[in-house]
Amino acid sequence: MLNGKTILYNLLHLNSLNENISTILTTPDIISLEHQYQNDFREIVDLCKIIKLERFNPNNKVMNYSGELRVRFPKTLHYQLAENAEAEGTSLNQYILYLLTKGVSQSHTIKGGK
Repeated sequence: MLNGKTILYNLLHLNSLNENISTILTTPDIISLEHQYQNDFREIVDLCKIIKLERFNPNNKVMNYSGELRVRFPKTLHYQLAENAEAEGTSLNQYILYLLTKGVSQSHTIKGGK
C-alpha cells in the first residue's frame, strides 16, 4: 500500500538519481515528518545525507541517465496497472515507480546486497 513514507522515499531516491528533480522540505514539513514518522525519522535524515553525497559526487555514474524510459505494455497489463493505481489513489506513473522500486529493493536484498 502506498503511503506518505513510501512516496517520500521514492522522491528521495529520485533525487539521488536525477539532478533535475528536487524535493524541498520547509521547516514545518520537517517537523511534520518527525512527528508522523518518529521511528523512521533518523533513517530519513540519514538517507537525505547519503543522497546529498551521492548527488554531488563527480564519479556518480547514475548521473549519466536521464530518468526517462519508454516501455510498451500489453493492453491487459496496462489496464491492470491503471486499475491498481486508481485503487491506491495514486497516478499510474507513481504506482509503476513504486512497484519497480520495491522490486529492485527486494532483488538487491535477495542477492545479498551485491
